[in-house]
Amino acid sequence: MKFAILENLVRFWENLQAKFVEKEDGKGLSTNDFTDVLKTEYDTASDHSKASHAPANAQPNVIEGITVNDEAVTVTGKVADITIPTKIGDLEDIEGLDMDHPEIDVDDDTEDSDDLDYGGTFDIVDDVTRDDLGHVLEINTKKVTLPDKYEHPESTIDPDTYTSVTVDEDGHGTAGTNPTTRDGLGLTDVPTITEMNSIITTTVTTSGKIQRKIVTVLPDPGDGEVNTIYFILRDTPDGADNIYDEWMLINDEWEKMGDTMSSIENLVVKSGMEEATEDDIDLLVMNDSTLATLIANALTFDVIAGDNLSEDAIIYDLATLPVLGNQIDGFGGIHQEVFIDWQSTDITVVDPVTGTVYRPSFTNGDEEVTLTATVICGEFSEEVVFVLTVKFTPPTDAEAVAVTKSELTFDDIKLLNTAQDNILTNLTLPSSGFGGTSITWESNKPGVINPTNGVVTRPAWVDGDSDVTLTATISRDDDE
Repeated sequence: MKFAILENLVRFWENLQAKFVEKEDGKGLSTNDFTDVLKTEYDTASDHSKASHAPANAQPNVIEGITVNDEAVTVTGKVADITIPTKIGDLEDIEGLDMDHPEIDVDDDTEDSDDLDYGGTFDIVDDVTRDDLGHVLEINTKKVTLPDKYEHPESTIDPDTYTSVTVDEDGHGTAGTNPTTRDGLGLTDVPTITEMNSIITTTVTTSGKIQRKIVTVLPDPGDGEVNTIYFILRDTPDGADNIYDEWMLINDEWEKMGDTMSSIENLVVKSGMEEATEDDIDLLVMNDSTLATLIANALTFDVIAGDNLSEDAIIYDLATLPVLGNQIDGFGGIHQEVFIDWQSTDITVVDPVTGTVYRPSFTNGDEEVTLTATVICGEFSEEVVFVLTVKFTPPTDAEAVAVTKSELTFDDIKLLNTAQDNILTNLTLPSSGFGGTSITWESNKPGVINPTNGVVTRPAWVDGDSDVTLTATISRDDDE
């Protein structure tokens, strides 16, 4: 806070007085103090603004009336209420504004699709011409010709069962025969009779033969020879001469086969044996290499198939995999030890021990597994390779729904429409998808796009385009 001494108060009063105009005689605060020049200019402007100064034809600056399209508008005070249209629907017939939609130029020579037949033609929309306002001015069509009705040619083959059929380029059978020769059957890897006889002769010549030896005492089994009959003279009480006991080395043990007095008939009856076939005899004299090859050739897919029909479509467990040669049909009489070893490139899919099949999931897809059988006979071996395609398991509900969702595109529903932002005609809405899935449809504007049948009802021109959301719900059982 500040205070002022007397001297400063006097100074303040003197300064304040200097701000005021000294009073002059004859003048007061209400007296006109304008200068003569300013007063003269004021008086001149005042006189000019008076009506008496205006020209004879002057009129007051007042709005006398307002018309809109030749119709008078009431003016209340200083206000005139004029309605201005804000949308096309509010407009009536106004000169210069054509409210009628232009006529569409469409060819009249189109075919009625209900009257079409094989080989006939019909028209489809090819192109649409529009003006700047989006009016369809012209619809161009193009003709599509249906193919002629298919007539299957009359067959020239008599009804029968044939082993050879001739088929033309259209897939029609033109001839059927039943050839019986190798050349007629088109076989190239099967020997002729002459070639087979040569093979048999060579096999017998190079294979071990049944030998005969007369001895007084049988040698130790380790020193005996296979495929050899040992004759030992029998000491008979009646003194009969030239009666021999017959022995053979079988499985490292001596077995008495009979004697020179025994008949085949008695031997068969007493032992319960069966008469050996020609195949049984061939097996007895077959060498290891030939036997391994024969067993390998006999080891076909049918032996291991189980309930599966093809190597390309494995869906069931395989049959019990044979591990010995005598487990193969036709080789039960072999005396050699033949082993079959099995290997799998993926034991998690095909077990080479049990033949169990573990099918991959739908997501992983089919699995190709190589199953190899090695036929071992003595020092010789032959491989048999099976390339198996193990089919995936059917898709789960969730997998089926996911696949259908990924595959469902605008192309599946568009029909003749070309783009999602330019729908002009009806849509096709599928009700089912991959793996037995169901598809239901919803539309946020069913009056524009019907979700039941895909019918499109285009909005009026004055209403403009309409955006529609079409939703597909995909489901199978409990998954959606």
